[in-house]
Amino acid sequence: MLKKVLILTILFLPFILFGDYWTLCGYIDADNNLNSAGQDDVDEMETYCNSTQYNVIIQIDASSSGLKDVNGTFKTCRRYHLVNGNNSNSTIDVSYITDIGEASMGTWTTLRDFGNWAISTYPADKYFLWVWDHGNDWTKSPAIKDMMNDDSDGSSIHFADAKPSQYERALYGIKNNSLNGKDLNLMGFDACLMGMAEIMTITKPYAEIQVSSEETEPGDGWEYQYWLDAVDADPDIAPEELAKELVRAYAQRYDGTGGNNPPTFSAVRLKMEFNKFLEALDNFARELILAGGYSQSDISTARQNAYEFYVSEQRDLWDFADNIANDNDLPQSLRAAAESLKYWIGWENNWDGNDNLNATGNGILIAEWHDESGPHGVAIYTGSITSSSNYLNHRICDYTLWDEFLLGYTSLGGVTNVTFHDYRRTQSGGVFTVDDGPGGDGIPDPGETISFYLTVNNSGGATATGVSATIDIDNTNYATRIDSTCTFPDITGGSYHIASNDPVTIQISNSAPAGEWIDVIVTLTYNGKATQEWSFSLKIGAPPLATYGANLMCSFNDYGIVDVQIDIRNAGQYDYLVLERANVPGNYQRIQLFSNPGPGSHRLHYTDYETQQGNTYTYRLVGVRSSGVTKVITTKTVKVPFIHQVKTEIERVEPFAKTSGAKIQFSINKPGEYELFVIDQIGRRVKLINRGRYERGEHIEYWQKEDDAGNPLPGGVYWIILRGEGQKSVKKTFVIR
Repeated sequence: MLKKVLILTILFLPFILFGDYWTLCGYIDADNNLNSAGQDDVDEMETYCNSTQYNVIIQIDASSSGLKDVNGTFKTCRRYHLVNGNNSNSTIDVSYITDIGEASMGTWTTLRDFGNWAISTYPADKYFLWVWDHGNDWTKSPAIKDMMNDDSDGSSIHFADAKPSQYERALYGIKNNSLNGKDLNLMGFDACLMGMAEIMTITKPYAEIQVSSEETEPGDGWEYQYWLDAVDADPDIAPEELAKELVRAYAQRYDGTGGNNPPTFSAVRLKMEFNKFLEALDNFARELILAGGYSQSDISTARQNAYEFYVSEQRDLWDFADNIANDNDLPQSLRAAAESLKYWIGWENNWDGNDNLNATGNGILIAEWHDESGPHGVAIYTGSITSSSNYLNHRICDYTLWDEFLLGYTSLGGVTNVTFHDYRRTQSGGVFTVDDGPGGDGIPDPGETISFYLTVNNSGGATATGVSATIDIDNTNYATRIDSTCTFPDITGGSYHIASNDPVTIQISNSAPAGEWIDVIVTLTYNGKATQEWSFSLKIGAPPLATYGANLMCSFNDYGIVDVQIDIRNAGQYDYLVLERANVPGNYQRIQLFSNPGPGSHRLHYTDYETQQGNTYTYRLVGVRSSGVTKVITTKTVKVPFIHQVKTEIERVEPFAKTSGAKIQFSINKPGEYELFVIDQIGRRVKLINRGRYERGEHIEYWQKEDDAGNPLPGGVYWIILRGEGQKSVKKTFVIR
């Protein structure tokens, strides 16, 4: 009906003796009018995957038109291990692993079984699962929101058919079978209209990151070249970096294409920040209701003016909140709630395709791109609903009052809505993440006993009684429960951040791997009715090392540039190391970040081009934990000697051996952007030798005495010019023919 959804998981087999690898697995339902597009995308994957670095595993179901592999045309469903092949030959260039016959790709058990088979057969340290086929809107009857249209049997996978939905049942079956309680690192949708808060909320307990589009996707879907090239370059690429590459790839493919439904794409964190986002959405919905609800004129106008996608009921959530925040006729409490929601979405207009990817870094957005202004990475359903709507089966209705807002509430009356807030609370000693005993660093390290003081809210209007919370662990290989239940006092409506004085406690396994996530599932019970399940995520630290040391040394070259060398032993207790510099006592600036080099002895190196001769500087190395805990490891104070006065000038131009070209030697006294170019006797620029950043010190460039087009210049007089940072140097030279 709309466009395709792809579930592809890429598997990186652990390579003997070397680091972590990915597994990428693709679930491709081409048993519909996307049959030829499925063939094209597999061709694209084969062209750009590097089988010596990782594995790409796909399951693809053909329509009655058939697909082609090296064995000929097939009309069934087959599984492949892709290798580097030939693009545009309309053939899968490897033999299939297995032919499973006609498969119902729109059935959740088929998705579950593929995920379990791929992960079990091709184990790795990190996993990416994405789905490929049509993604549908809410206009079907009944309105269930679905994807994966299989034309052979008319099946599709539903998001709101029941609780848990078919989609959630598939992810649950994968996580608790082949993944042994671990999360997928990435879950993606090469499909239309999947970048919704509702779907992200379902995905949250099963994956760290979701990548998807708020809008319908163009016919070509994802651009596999650019992000597969990134995995080729770094097979151990971090999940967030791979998510960014997916967004960049989409932007590279569709920038400037426009159309009636301009393309969008985003990557969203589903772990630490997502609970804050849901809490902000809950509070936003509460304030919308109290300010007059769904039909209040200003609120209705703000909703109608929010960016509209292909499906009119699907609107951009940040845009809606921004419209509310800027309406001075609405209550201040509602406008403040809108600003808080915008903050936890974390969108910022800063796209440059490199470090700035339309994200503040504080919210759930990792990266977001759109071809025309309006989208901001997270859509939400804004159509009206009734008390019998399938929409109420969405998990988001358990965690927020968004459904009450859509139902048209104008007051909260007898509604209670107890939701999980956090596992941190303020005590007399300050804010702590986890209580792991005297001298604890707030990080759950292997072997430690961790106590949590859970905090909840009641955003409804009525008092919640009999409130309790019970915790569970998603991976019992990493941790076990010791004291799993806590209680709360009765909580009146509109009460926030109510902490239990009764902690819950877990024990981290001695063998729990550093850097792995533990999901702690919180089940809330109140008013003697059904429970609500939340989760929060903890990243396991490294066990403290008994031996640790570092020595920081500085040396100087002929231009006063400081070469910093750090000999370090056993840095495993820190997540990363930071080198800082101060030229005024106590005024330190971060100048270099080092990833943790791991156990054993290592030498780190940094060349500091920003120093000045005759000045005194203090360098210090700081260890940093993911919790924010820092420790100064070692310091070194040095005075840069006055050795040589560097000038910005071209010092000499001379022929270089065995060629007719010239070697240009020049010095820079101020780091910055410069250009080195050649002009002829009448002042015309004939050759740009280089344009870019130069650090302080000596440099050499070469010129073959040709013009910008590569043609040899005629004999005569020429001038070489070095210009930048307000300085200029000119050197005369000759071309002899």
